[in-house]
Amino acid sequence: MNLPRVGIAILFATSAVTIGLMQACSSNTGTADAGASSSTAHWPERPSGPTVTGTEVHNYALRKLYLGDNSTWKKYGFDLDNKKSTKDSTDVCKPAAGAPKTNQEDGDNGVDNSFGRNVMPIVSNLRSSAQTEVNAALEDGKFTIMVVTKGWTPSDSAFTGTGVSAKLYAGGKFSDTVKPTWTTADDWPVTPSLLTDPTNVDSAKIVLSEAYAVKGTFVSGSPTKVSVSLSFGGTDLALDIEQAIITMDIKGTSATNGRIAGVINAAKLIDGLRQLGGRFSKSLCTGSTFDSIADQIRQAADMMVGGTNAAGADCDAISVGLAFEATEIGAPKRVAAPAATEPDPCAGDAGTDAGDAGDAGK
Repeated sequence: MNLPRVGIAILFATSAVTIGLMQACSSNTGTADAGASSSTAHWPERPSGPTVTGTEVHNYALRKLYLGDNSTWKKYGFDLDNKKSTKDSTDVCKPAAGAPKTNQEDGDNGVDNSFGRNVMPIVSNLRSSAQTEVNAALEDGKFTIMVVTKGWTPSDSAFTGTGVSAKLYAGGKFSDTVKPTWTTADDWPVTPSLLTDPTNVDSAKIVLSEAYAVKGTFVSGSPTKVSVSLSFGGTDLALDIEQAIITMDIKGTSATNGRIAGVINAAKLIDGLRQLGGRFSKSLCTGSTFDSIADQIRQAADMMVGGTNAAGADCDAISVGLAFEATEIGAPKRVAAPAATEPDPCAGDAGTDAGDAGDAGK
């Protein structure tokens, strides 16, 4: 992968057909609703001023992640294409062969989240405890994402201004012996994969130089490229999110109503899921079970990789929306040990259909 990775190590410890990342949490609807709620489906516009002059540094670490279910996916994300698409819309890109028209339906106020709408039902029966496991892993300090702001005034709930800067880091395992306290006393190590110099914690690859504030809401600025690295049962899947926008409402040491929205290249997602499935069973490298899953992923594409949606063009990307909450911890000071790289299990002998479904859902 060429893009920087914001590590979200989500522990979906299923067996053979572990392929998804959200939605497998219908029993946790009430909790998931707390992550994001808005009457608008667009991020706040850049204000005309004032220009921020402060130098305070604050590190907001992801503490809760909301994956969505059959209703909450409609709230997670943004209206990326400025359309309110329905199954009858004709001003949208051309879906893959066999895709039902309902796959192009938007959420509330035009929210684009085909990932929650169409991809997540594929995995909803594979891991019913996904939401609980993800947040337990976060709380225990197995991973986090850090948004380190400079120039922000968290004591001002109506803080507004341009010139805010921010850096994104992936937090590695907090400690082998203790859990994070979720206070500014926590010194959480960052993974070297997001550093230009793996020995220098200040050398973040993802720098949001155009970030701004609108009445206490942080906005990452112009759409950028971010990769969210997910770990399923200890195996990673990188989701390259194009045209990504990150927002959160900051008040004191807490950040709520957080969102990460953008589009994912459908072909890259299929390849990543193939490798992921192959690490659980080589029978999932090829064969009818994975072919069926791949077809459903292609049919979920509702936009184009550039973040646009034009009539007549082929849909090749899947819109996505994640919701989160974060808590302020100490500014990053140290680098974690690099993670080991695993070989592609599907290289060479990719396996057969044998045993495709035998372990699914265990």
